[in-house]
Amino acid sequence: MATKLTLQAPVTGKLKPITSVTDAVFASEKMGKGYAIEPDDGNLVAPVSGVISFVAPTKHAVAILTNTGVEVLVHLGLDTVMMKGAPFELAVQAQQPIMAGQPLGTMDLAAIKAAGHATTVVVVITNTADIAAELTAITPQAVQAGQAVTTCTFETGPTAKTSDQATSPAAIATQLIELVGGQKNINSLIHCITRLRFYLEDDNLADDAAIKDLPGVIDVVKAGGQYQVVVGAAVNDFYNAVMANLTPNTTATAKTPRPTGLWPSIKWAFGELVGVITAAMMPIIGLLAGAGIVKGLLAMALGFKWLTATAPLYVLISAIADGIFHFLPVILGVTAAKKLGSNQIVLATVGGVLVYPSLAAIAGSKTPSLLLFGIHFPIMNYAASVFPILVAAWYT
Repeated sequence: MATKLTLQAPVTGKLKPITSVTDAVFASEKMGKGYAIEPDDGNLVAPVSGVISFVAPTKHAVAILTNTGVEVLVHLGLDTVMMKGAPFELAVQAQQPIMAGQPLGTMDLAAIKAAGHATTVVVVITNTADIAAELTAITPQAVQAGQAVTTCTFETGPTAKTSDQATSPAAIATQLIELVGGQKNINSLIHCITRLRFYLEDDNLADDAAIKDLPGVIDVVKAGGQYQVVVGAAVNDFYNAVMANLTPNTTATAKTPRPTGLWPSIKWAFGELVGVITAAMMPIIGLLAGAGIVKGLLAMALGFKWLTATAPLYVLISAIADGIFHFLPVILGVTAAKKLGSNQIVLATVGGVLVYPSLAAIAGSKTPSLLLFGIHFPIMNYAASVFPILVAAWYT
């Protein structure tokens, strides 16, 4: 039975067909049919009504499942997963009901552009093939957030495919591992909302054609020092299935060979830097978000005078919330060492030195420096810092 769904603009800007997007996977419609908007501002709204089925840890994408079974992905910018959520503020969370036109959050367009990424907002029906979805033609034009831009006609009932008919990711995880060159060729694996991002010892060992033919695999992309396997909305299932078949030794990351030539070397260095930052931050994004929420609740408790800053309960909860931020260099030392294949204990020790209380006390004194051999060396407080420990991990 054919059913229709109206989709709205998630942001004010210039509407255009998805085929004109600069990302090859979106433009080829392999992820599904949809449309794109070049935004004029960063205020976001839901393009359809339904339930928030997924929010990316890096906040660059939100998925909505309608009550008729249409899976709609709102992707904020291109390759913005690398920005670790910095330019995004979302007002929704997973499993939350939402109405079309309701605010989703905001995106900092200037920050995205400054980082060298496109601000294009892409809306994709990720289960296009399953429901035989068709969209009315997209006419390039200026649109306002919440304005109807296209109608999706799709199949429901017995004619529509279901996820049970698809091959389980767990059933092909072993094949995928072998086709990327085996466990010994995998340095590490991370994922965003649509792609498995492998760091391989040698990309040439991967069988691109055979991987593309695997059930559930949409495409293969090589970019930023990563071997990306595009699998769409099922990325979590694929990631868990692959990780379940990898031993800890094969997930430790080694540095990829440096190419020859100036421009390839620059691209390689940038890809390595982004890879280190992403791999180091991804495991603790949830903890950082949770700690931030707790700190917000504490501030509210102080504002309403439910607690005082000296109350034992306040001090205890504050220590729990602040702990991850204060000891961030220690934690990042471990995660960055795992990414780079360094000794995790050594890097954790370096992080401990950076937050050692005596050094912090010197940094907070009137003369924040250390005199050695007649030379004044400046001392800084590295608690809650990120880059010093990442630099240490890079050189270890």
